[in-house]
Amino acid sequence: MGLLGELGAGYRFILGGTYLQFGKLDKALKYYNKAIESKNQIKPNTLALLYLWRGMIRQIISSHKKHSDSPGYFPAFRQYLAPYFGDSPDFDSVKDLHLTFEDAIDDFSKIIELCPEDPGGYALRGLAHLEEGNFENAIRDSTKALEIDSEDYCSYSTRGRARDKKGDLAGA
Repeated sequence: MGLLGELGAGYRFILGGTYLQFGKLDKALKYYNKAIESKNQIKPNTLALLYLWRGMIRQIISSHKKHSDSPGYFPAFRQYLAPYFGDSPDFDSVKDLHLTFEDAIDDFSKIIELCPEDPGGYALRGLAHLEEGNFENAIRDSTKALEIDSEDYCSYSTRGRARDKKGDLAGA
């Protein structure tokens, strides 16, 4: 792993984060994608973080496209990203991107491949499955996250909401 490879990917990671703070989702995605392209030159933990941020942006864009016409809808992922871009992400800059929940799920699956003992990948993938409407997978991933970290309140919430959507009120 060369020093320039690690620095180049790290620089792109920082640029992506900077653009995210200013609500420039298109540019944040551009730099996270470029950093991920250098995946053979960066450490697995750094790569997992890149997949995490890219996946969260893909998720929030997919949620926005799905629910932007619903009054008062506040996607679950927005609560995580709000501190980074405030209340004004630039959704117009990404309106032509053809992103789906599956794109976010793929990124979260890569986190699980890189860090299988970390509950975060399972928790995030479970939440993406919930928003996609795939309740069985949401329950499965949330349960796996809770097996790793029994205090993960987000996974309890996701699993309960998925069970509720399936009509399992007792399990919710």
